[in-house]
Amino acid sequence: MIITDHDGTQKEVLDISDKDRKAFVRAARRLREVLERIHEYQPHANIYLEGAGNLYLLAGPSHAGHSCKRCDENAVEHVNIGDAGGGGW
Repeated sequence: MIITDHDGTQKEVLDISDKDRKAFVRAARRLREVLERIHEYQPHANIYLEGAGNLYLLAGPSHAGHSCKRCDENAVEHVNIGDAGGGGW
């Protein structure tokens, strides 16, 4: 498998095993289930992945206003999941 690194260079790496890909999907679905349960009593809750790998559970929006000011006070829990980046493609 060929991947593109952060600096734009391409390199060949071993593919990720089917077992680990399936485990990843299960973990993501479990996270979605937890968030759906939270929405039953806190409909504005969401999750936010910061570029440094910090995954936050928020009681409200991650940013506010036209300036996109961070709403750190809405973070109720966080965990660092390691190698992870945020943002759109």
